[in-house]
Amino acid sequence: LEKVRKRRIKKEDRVKYLLSIKAIKKVNGKLYLTNAGVLFFLKKPQEIFSNAGARIIIMNEEGEGIKQIEFSGPIWKMADELTGWFEKNMEVIEVVGIAKREKVQVYPIRAIREAIINALIHRNYGLEGDVRIFVYKDKIRIRNPGSLMPGVSLDFPEHIPRNPALCNLMFDFGYIEKYGYGIALMKRLTKEHPIADLKFVVREFFFEVIFSKEKLYGILDEIDKKIIAYLETPKSSGELSKEIGLSRQALVLRLNKLVNLGLVRKIGKGPKTEYARL
Repeated sequence: LEKVRKRRIKKEDRVKYLLSIKAIKKVNGKLYLTNAGVLFFLKKPQEIFSNAGARIIIMNEEGEGIKQIEFSGPIWKMADELTGWFEKNMEVIEVVGIAKREKVQVYPIRAIREAIINALIHRNYGLEGDVRIFVYKDKIRIRNPGSLMPGVSLDFPEHIPRNPALCNLMFDFGYIEKYGYGIALMKRLTKEHPIADLKFVVREFFFEVIFSKEKLYGILDEIDKKIIAYLETPKSSGELSKEIGLSRQALVLRLNKLVNLGLVRKIGKGPKTEYARL
Protein backbone atom coordinates (compact mmCIF):
# COMPACT_ATOMS: atom_id res chain seq x y z
CA LEU A 1 0.00 0.00 0.00
CA GLU A 2 2.96 2.29 0.58
CA LYS A 3 3.82 2.02 -3.14
CA VAL A 4 0.31 3.13 -4.10
CA ARG A 5 0.28 5.88 -1.47
CA LYS A 6 3.37 7.49 -2.98
CA ARG A 7 1.78 7.46 -6.43
CA ARG A 8 -1.84 8.32 -5.94
CA ILE A 9 -3.32 8.40 -2.41
CA LYS A 10 -2.60 10.10 0.87
CA LYS A 11 -1.74 8.02 3.88
CA GLU A 12 -4.89 9.02 5.76
CA ASP A 13 -7.03 7.91 2.78
CA ARG A 14 -5.97 4.26 3.01
CA VAL A 15 -9.35 2.88 4.16
CA LYS A 16 -11.20 5.05 1.65
CA TYR A 17 -8.94 3.75 -1.12
CA LEU A 18 -9.41 0.09 -0.12
CA LEU A 19 -13.18 0.58 -0.01
CA SER A 20 -13.21 2.25 -3.44
CA ILE A 21 -11.18 -0.54 -5.01
CA LYS A 22 -13.37 -3.17 -3.30
CA ALA A 23 -10.53 -4.84 -1.43
CA ILE A 24 -12.53 -4.34 1.77
CA LYS A 25 -16.18 -3.71 2.56
CA LYS A 26 -18.12 -2.41 5.55
CA VAL A 27 -20.72 -4.67 7.15
CA ASN A 28 -22.62 -3.47 10.24
CA GLY A 29 -19.97 -0.84 10.86
CA LYS A 30 -17.03 -3.31 10.67
CA LEU A 31 -14.47 -3.67 7.88
CA TYR A 32 -13.86 -7.04 6.21
CA LEU A 33 -11.65 -8.24 3.38
CA THR A 34 -13.50 -9.08 0.16
CA ASN A 35 -12.54 -12.18 -1.89
CA ALA A 36 -10.14 -9.99 -3.91
CA GLY A 37 -8.66 -8.63 -0.70
CA VAL A 38 -8.15 -12.15 0.61
CA LEU A 39 -6.38 -13.24 -2.59
CA PHE A 40 -4.19 -10.15 -2.68
CA PHE A 41 -3.34 -9.37 0.94
CA LEU A 42 -3.41 -12.61 2.94
CA LYS A 43 -0.12 -14.45 3.36
CA LYS A 44 -1.92 -17.76 2.80
CA PRO A 45 -5.17 -17.19 0.89
CA GLN A 46 -5.13 -20.92 0.01
CA GLU A 47 -6.37 -21.60 3.56
CA ILE A 48 -9.65 -20.02 2.43
CA PHE A 49 -9.54 -20.72 -1.33
CA SER A 50 -7.87 -24.11 -1.64
CA ASN A 51 -7.84 -23.83 -5.46
CA ALA A 52 -6.04 -20.45 -5.50
CA GLY A 53 -2.53 -21.86 -5.95
CA ALA A 54 -0.40 -22.55 -9.00
CA ARG A 55 2.00 -25.27 -10.04
CA ILE A 56 4.68 -25.95 -12.62
CA ILE A 57 4.66 -29.49 -14.01
CA ILE A 58 7.78 -30.76 -15.77
CA MET A 59 6.84 -33.13 -18.60
CA ASN A 60 8.93 -35.90 -20.16
CA GLU A 61 9.12 -36.83 -23.87
CA GLU A 62 6.18 -39.22 -23.46
CA GLY A 63 3.94 -36.40 -22.22
CA GLU A 64 3.95 -37.57 -18.59
CA GLY A 65 4.47 -35.31 -15.59
CA ILE A 66 7.71 -36.22 -13.81
CA LYS A 67 8.04 -33.33 -11.33
CA GLN A 68 5.77 -30.70 -9.75
CA ILE A 69 6.67 -27.40 -8.11
CA GLU A 70 3.79 -25.86 -6.15
CA PHE A 71 3.35 -22.15 -5.46
CA SER A 72 1.13 -20.48 -2.89
CA GLY A 73 0.61 -17.11 -1.23
CA PRO A 74 -1.04 -13.89 -2.46
CA ILE A 75 -1.35 -13.70 -6.23
CA TRP A 76 1.24 -10.92 -6.67
CA LYS A 77 3.79 -13.07 -4.81
CA MET A 78 2.97 -16.13 -6.93
CA ALA A 79 3.34 -14.02 -10.09
CA ASP A 80 6.81 -12.93 -8.94
CA GLU A 81 7.90 -16.42 -7.89
CA LEU A 82 6.61 -18.15 -11.04
CA THR A 83 8.36 -15.58 -13.23
CA GLY A 84 11.51 -15.97 -11.13
CA TRP A 85 11.48 -19.74 -11.70
CA PHE A 86 11.47 -19.22 -15.48
CA GLU A 87 14.15 -16.54 -15.30
CA LYS A 88 16.36 -19.00 -13.44
CA ASN A 89 15.55 -22.17 -15.41
CA MET A 90 14.89 -21.05 -18.98
CA GLU A 91 17.35 -22.25 -21.60
CA VAL A 92 19.63 -19.79 -23.34
CA ILE A 93 20.90 -20.56 -26.84
CA GLU A 94 23.18 -18.90 -29.35
CA VAL A 95 21.44 -17.32 -32.33
CA VAL A 96 23.18 -16.30 -35.53
CA GLY A 97 22.13 -12.74 -36.30
CA ILE A 98 22.87 -10.51 -39.27
CA ALA A 99 26.13 -9.17 -37.87
CA LYS A 100 27.00 -11.44 -34.94
CA ARG A 101 26.04 -14.33 -32.73
CA GLU A 102 24.06 -13.53 -29.61
CA LYS A 103 22.63 -15.48 -26.70
CA VAL A 104 18.88 -15.30 -26.14
CA GLN A 105 16.35 -17.02 -23.90
CA VAL A 106 14.24 -19.50 -25.87
CA TYR A 107 11.04 -17.68 -24.82
CA PRO A 108 10.47 -13.95 -24.14
CA ILE A 109 10.31 -13.73 -20.34
CA ARG A 110 8.11 -10.64 -20.39
CA ALA A 111 5.48 -12.51 -22.43
CA ILE A 112 5.71 -15.49 -20.06
CA ARG A 113 5.14 -13.15 -17.12
CA GLU A 114 2.16 -11.54 -18.83
CA ALA A 115 0.60 -14.97 -19.45
CA ILE A 116 1.15 -15.94 -15.80
CA ILE A 117 -0.44 -12.73 -14.48
CA ASN A 118 -3.39 -13.10 -16.86
CA ALA A 119 -3.93 -16.70 -15.72
CA LEU A 120 -3.96 -15.67 -12.05
CA ILE A 121 -6.28 -12.68 -12.34
CA HIS A 122 -8.69 -13.83 -15.07
CA ARG A 123 -9.22 -17.41 -13.92
CA ASN A 124 -12.60 -18.57 -12.64
CA TYR A 125 -12.16 -19.06 -8.89
CA GLY A 126 -15.54 -20.81 -8.80
CA LEU A 127 -14.03 -23.77 -10.66
CA GLU A 128 -11.92 -26.42 -8.99
CA GLY A 129 -8.30 -26.70 -10.01
CA ASP A 130 -5.33 -24.37 -9.82
CA VAL A 131 -3.32 -22.55 -12.48
CA ARG A 132 -1.08 -25.13 -14.15
CA ILE A 133 2.02 -24.55 -16.24
CA PHE A 134 3.24 -27.56 -18.23
CA VAL A 135 6.91 -27.37 -19.25
CA TYR A 136 7.98 -29.57 -22.16
CA LYS A 137 11.26 -29.69 -24.07
CA ASP A 138 9.71 -27.83 -26.97
CA LYS A 139 6.87 -25.80 -25.46
CA ILE A 140 5.24 -24.25 -22.38
CA ARG A 141 1.48 -24.48 -21.77
CA ILE A 142 -0.01 -22.01 -19.26
CA ARG A 143 -3.55 -23.11 -18.38
CA ASN A 144 -6.13 -21.49 -16.12
CA PRO A 145 -9.64 -22.65 -15.14
CA GLY A 146 -12.32 -20.64 -16.92
CA SER A 147 -12.71 -19.55 -20.53
CA LEU A 148 -12.79 -16.04 -22.00
CA MET A 149 -15.59 -13.81 -20.78
CA PRO A 150 -18.64 -13.33 -23.05
CA GLY A 151 -17.88 -10.55 -25.53
CA VAL A 152 -14.12 -11.15 -25.44
CA SER A 153 -12.27 -12.83 -28.31
CA LEU A 154 -8.63 -13.27 -29.31
CA ASP A 155 -9.11 -10.82 -32.18
CA PHE A 156 -10.90 -8.28 -29.99
CA PRO A 157 -9.53 -8.70 -26.44
CA GLU A 158 -11.76 -6.14 -24.78
CA HIS A 159 -11.25 -5.46 -21.07
CA ILE A 160 -14.18 -7.34 -19.55
CA PRO A 161 -12.61 -8.78 -16.38
CA ARG A 162 -14.07 -11.75 -14.53
CA ASN A 163 -12.47 -10.45 -11.31
CA PRO A 164 -12.52 -6.62 -11.60
CA ALA A 165 -11.40 -5.86 -8.03
CA LEU A 166 -8.43 -8.20 -8.45
CA CYS A 167 -7.56 -6.55 -11.78
CA ASN A 168 -7.71 -3.10 -10.20
CA LEU A 169 -5.39 -4.15 -7.38
CA MET A 170 -2.85 -5.70 -9.77
CA PHE A 171 -3.04 -2.58 -11.99
CA ASP A 172 -2.54 -0.15 -9.12
CA PHE A 173 0.43 -2.12 -7.81
CA GLY A 174 2.12 -2.15 -11.22
CA TYR A 175 1.55 -5.76 -12.31
CA ILE A 176 -0.69 -4.76 -15.23
CA GLU A 177 0.56 -2.06 -17.59
CA LYS A 178 -2.64 -1.35 -19.47
CA TYR A 179 -6.15 -2.80 -19.37
CA GLY A 180 -6.93 -5.17 -22.24
CA TYR A 181 -3.32 -5.11 -23.43
CA GLY A 182 -2.10 -8.58 -22.31
CA ILE A 183 -2.93 -10.65 -25.40
CA ALA A 184 -1.67 -7.96 -27.77
CA LEU A 185 1.57 -7.65 -25.79
CA MET A 186 2.19 -11.41 -25.86
CA LYS A 187 1.55 -11.49 -29.62
CA ARG A 188 3.96 -8.62 -30.27
CA LEU A 189 6.75 -9.97 -28.06
CA THR A 190 6.66 -13.44 -29.61
CA LYS A 191 6.45 -12.01 -33.13
CA GLU A 192 9.66 -10.06 -32.43
CA HIS A 193 11.38 -13.05 -30.79
CA PRO A 194 13.76 -15.15 -32.97
CA ILE A 195 12.67 -18.52 -31.54
CA ALA A 196 9.29 -18.44 -29.80
CA ASP A 197 5.88 -18.78 -31.37
CA LEU A 198 2.51 -18.33 -29.70
CA LYS A 199 -0.99 -19.72 -29.87
CA PHE A 200 -4.09 -19.78 -27.67
CA VAL A 201 -6.53 -22.56 -26.89
CA VAL A 202 -10.03 -21.52 -25.81
CA ARG A 203 -12.30 -24.17 -24.34
CA GLU A 204 -15.49 -24.06 -22.30
CA PHE A 205 -13.79 -24.59 -18.96
CA PHE A 206 -10.20 -23.47 -19.50
CA PHE A 207 -7.98 -21.02 -21.36
CA GLU A 208 -4.46 -21.89 -22.42
CA VAL A 209 -1.48 -19.92 -23.70
CA ILE A 210 1.12 -22.02 -25.54
CA PHE A 211 4.67 -20.82 -26.20
CA SER A 212 6.57 -23.09 -28.60
CA LYS A 213 9.88 -23.19 -30.47
CA GLU A 214 8.33 -23.21 -33.94
CA LYS A 215 10.85 -20.72 -35.34
CA LEU A 216 13.85 -22.85 -34.41
CA TYR A 217 14.59 -24.17 -37.87
CA GLY A 218 15.12 -20.62 -39.06
CA ILE A 219 18.04 -20.09 -36.64
CA LEU A 220 19.84 -23.43 -36.98
CA ASP A 221 22.99 -23.37 -39.07
CA GLU A 222 23.73 -25.85 -41.87
CA ILE A 223 25.64 -28.24 -39.60
CA ASP A 224 22.73 -28.42 -37.14
CA LYS A 225 20.32 -29.16 -39.99
CA LYS A 226 22.69 -31.81 -41.37
CA ILE A 227 22.84 -33.54 -37.96
CA ILE A 228 19.03 -33.61 -37.72
CA ALA A 229 18.77 -34.99 -41.27
CA TYR A 230 21.16 -37.85 -40.42
CA LEU A 231 19.14 -38.77 -37.32
CA GLU A 232 16.19 -40.28 -39.18
CA THR A 233 17.32 -43.50 -37.46
CA PRO A 234 19.13 -43.57 -34.06
CA LYS A 235 22.89 -43.14 -34.25
CA SER A 236 25.76 -42.88 -31.80
CA SER A 237 27.92 -39.76 -31.54
CA GLY A 238 30.82 -41.77 -33.01
CA GLU A 239 28.81 -42.66 -36.12
CA LEU A 240 27.66 -39.07 -36.53
CA SER A 241 31.16 -37.72 -36.05
CA LYS A 242 32.37 -39.71 -39.07
CA GLU A 243 29.36 -38.82 -41.23
CA ILE A 244 29.32 -35.09 -40.40
CA GLY A 245 33.10 -34.60 -40.33
CA LEU A 246 33.26 -33.02 -36.87
CA SER A 247 35.31 -34.00 -33.86
CA ARG A 248 33.33 -36.06 -31.37
CA GLN A 249 33.65 -33.32 -28.74
CA ALA A 250 32.29 -30.61 -31.07
CA LEU A 251 29.51 -32.90 -32.22
CA VAL A 252 28.39 -33.76 -28.66
CA LEU A 253 28.13 -30.02 -27.85
CA ARG A 254 25.81 -29.55 -30.82
CA LEU A 255 23.80 -32.68 -29.93
CA ASN A 256 23.32 -31.42 -26.37
CA LYS A 257 22.04 -28.10 -27.74
CA LEU A 258 19.58 -29.87 -30.05
CA VAL A 259 18.41 -32.11 -27.18
CA ASN A 260 17.81 -29.04 -24.98
CA LEU A 261 15.85 -27.42 -27.78
CA GLY A 262 13.57 -30.43 -28.04
CA LEU A 263 14.63 -31.30 -31.60
CA VAL A 264 16.65 -34.41 -30.79
CA ARG A 265 16.16 -37.08 -28.13
CA LYS A 266 18.81 -38.98 -26.24
CA ILE A 267 18.44 -42.77 -26.02
CA GLY A 268 20.28 -44.79 -23.37
CA LYS A 269 23.27 -43.91 -21.21
CA GLY A 270 27.03 -44.25 -21.25
CA PRO A 271 28.90 -45.81 -24.20
CA LYS A 272 25.64 -47.11 -25.70
CA THR A 273 24.04 -43.66 -25.95
CA GLU A 274 22.31 -42.93 -29.25
CA TYR A 275 20.48 -39.92 -30.65
CA ALA A 276 17.37 -39.62 -32.82
CA ARG A 277 15.36 -36.69 -34.11
CA LEU A 278 11.90 -36.07 -32.71
